[in-house]
Amino acid sequence: MLKKTPLFEKHRESGARMGEFNGWRMPISYSSILEESRWCRQEAALFDTCHMDQLLYRGSFERMEPFFTRKLRSAPPGKARYVLMLSNSGGILQDLLVYRLDSDALLFVLNAGSGAGVKRILGDAAPGISYPSERNAKIDLQGPRSFRVLEELFSLKFSLKPFSFTEIRLGGIPCLLSRTGYTGEPGVEIYLPPGKVPELWNKILSHPGVRTAGLGARDLLRLEAGLVLYGSDIDERVNPFEAGLERFLDFEKDFRGKEALEDIKDKGTESVRMGLVSETRRAPRAGSGIFSGEKKVGRVTSGGFSPSLQRGIAMGYIRREYSEPGTGVTVKRSGRDCAARVSDLPLI
Repeated sequence: MLKKTPLFEKHRESGARMGEFNGWRMPISYSSILEESRWCRQEAALFDTCHMDQLLYRGSFERMEPFFTRKLRSAPPGKARYVLMLSNSGGILQDLLVYRLDSDALLFVLNAGSGAGVKRILGDAAPGISYPSERNAKIDLQGPRSFRVLEELFSLKFSLKPFSFTEIRLGGIPCLLSRTGYTGEPGVEIYLPPGKVPELWNKILSHPGVRTAGLGARDLLRLEAGLVLYGSDIDERVNPFEAGLERFLDFEKDFRGKEALEDIKDKGTESVRMGLVSETRRAPRAGSGIFSGEKKVGRVTSGGFSPSLQRGIAMGYIRREYSEPGTGVTVKRSGRDCAARVSDLPLI
């Protein structure tokens, strides 16, 4: 049985095209993925992200520190941090946002279905972990006009800095409002009680500048922005240096996988995550090989058509000697070739 978010009936009433995502029945699109992506880049789009896993930790931060690549205790209350959890060999077990709620409380926000796996990784530290009961639902308002929408709907003076959050009431509903997102656009993630989600959803959609967007647009937007998806672009086989995530490593603290990464840092990696821009509208697809002439030099991990560039785009791992931006390559899969050029990330 697929799980349903509190907005499932709203999606059906809207005529959304539904699909399965990590055990959830979720909206893929309402109109078209390209139209929804364009709207988010230009205006403000509303996403149902209630499928994301959340874990609440209460206790000593010292028990948590060895599992994360950045310091938790140095973040003041009201701040969020993107962090990695690694294996002993330096592979990426999970990426997540950590919210510092107060002196002894952290909120972990993870990919859908990842909560149980993280609890296993934490092992003996896991007894301090629980699933939050009051704010375990989430919707995202993303796009350049998102802040104006909130100000006009709720008489709210918006002043949050990136990766900051605040406790606030929106239309009388208690919310945690976080200036974070997964689209590359300004916006907020809103945590609130599940029973209040439809009410707030309807209120935000009452603004003429807001439209709904599904997971299809969300995936395309994050691809354009060069943001990774766990299980596609990163996993235990990939280390942070290959993935271009080394800025999220704090070598001044001890964490699992640090010793292995210090060795990798000295030796370097054979491959690196880069972007690809097609010479045509044809979109490279995940699983395709990246070739220089007849030599395979990499693999595509995510791909799609970019409405912003009007070209096919992708990201993947390419051998370093072929990773210079502008380098011409050929993406091949099932006998269909696609000429492309290597690009820095983000792609827009």
